[in-house]
Amino acid sequence: MARSEQEVLLGPGYFYVAPHTAGSPEAAPSFTTALTLTTDPAGNWEDVGYSEDGWSLVASNEFSDWTPAELVDPIITVKDSAQYLMRGVMAQFSLENLQIALSGGTITEDTAGVSMTSPTLRHYLPAATSSFDYFSALFITAKNDFNFVSSQACVRHIYLPYVVSAAEIEVPHTKGSNPSLMGVELRAYKGTGADIMRIDEQVEVP
Repeated sequence: MARSEQEVLLGPGYFYVAPHTAGSPEAAPSFTTALTLTTDPAGNWEDVGYSEDGWSLVASNEFSDWTPAELVDPIITVKDSAQYLMRGVMAQFSLENLQIALSGGTITEDTAGVSMTSPTLRHYLPAATSSFDYFSALFITAKNDFNFVSSQACVRHIYLPYVVSAAEIEVPHTKGSNPSLMGVELRAYKGTGADIMRIDEQVEVP
């Protein structure tokens, strides 16, 4: 593989999440050459906002080997599992982000008696017992491309149609300049008729 500056990815990117509607994942946005890093995807995608250190795509494969008694080297290997995750720490401790981190629940608002001069009252209830919600996840990042300005650099989309939050949530509230950060680990699953993950990218033709 030749060295290519364009294949170096830069920056923390943008992370979007969308709820499933009627049991179906949010469709991936149309991927075109007109897209830029800051293009908001159409549909129900919501930006989760600021993070602490950006986002990480984590993938792992597990294999089982078999070695006969007469050899020291394995001669058979079987792929047991594959796992894909998106990890990060959300800096915006909103009820919507808490709903994502806790894999569902409901957010309601009180509208009766609320005026323009008084705040809206909002409430969050986590999912009961064994209930949880699937979400769809979309991560957008940019490639290093010196032939374009930064806002128009070639982009890459990582799309995960079925994810649930599998993280242990611990949100500290401390004194000083320490924001209440919320870590999240979104685990991808294979849905009927859908790929577990898809990556789209723009490639500049030399």
